[in-house]
Amino acid sequence: MPRCDYKTKEGVPPIAKHLLEWKKMMKWDEDSIASPACDVRVEDDAFFVQYVTQDMEGNVIEIAQIVDIRTGKAPKDAKIVESFKSCGETSDPIEERCFQIITADSFTNQTFYNFLAFSAKDCKRFVDDLFALCHHFINSNLSQMDYIRKMHKRILLSSKDDKFVSTKE
Repeated sequence: MPRCDYKTKEGVPPIAKHLLEWKKMMKWDEDSIASPACDVRVEDDAFFVQYVTQDMEGNVIEIAQIVDIRTGKAPKDAKIVESFKSCGETSDPIEERCFQIITADSFTNQTFYNFLAFSAKDCKRFVDDLFALCHHFINSNLSQMDYIRKMHKRILLSSKDDKFVSTKE
């Protein structure tokens, strides 16, 4: 059943094709020294940004809760910067390849997700198209059925098995 806004009947917000494909990136935190490589994409219904690290630990970022996406947020730790210099296109400055996704479920509870794309071109395309998707009006005007589909999709994306959802977790 396709998602549709009852007022405009325009359906799912337009999703750039490259957002649906897995992109190789690095995820880093200011606290940790190690920065794992991960695959990042927007899932098909444009409810979540999904990322999976090398140790198969997956997580989702709800697109409706994304407040801002900032580019140029490079790590302060010199060890992380040195490890990033050998990743991807080394001719591009690290500041042009880093971006930060900021989510908030309330005014004071903000979460920061830091990523490093392997090229400045990929970073700019990903950030621009994701930002347009985040601020699309359909994401804030979901029907009750779409909210149920969204929660079901979250459960499926966070479960370890693709087909079965554990009732014990």
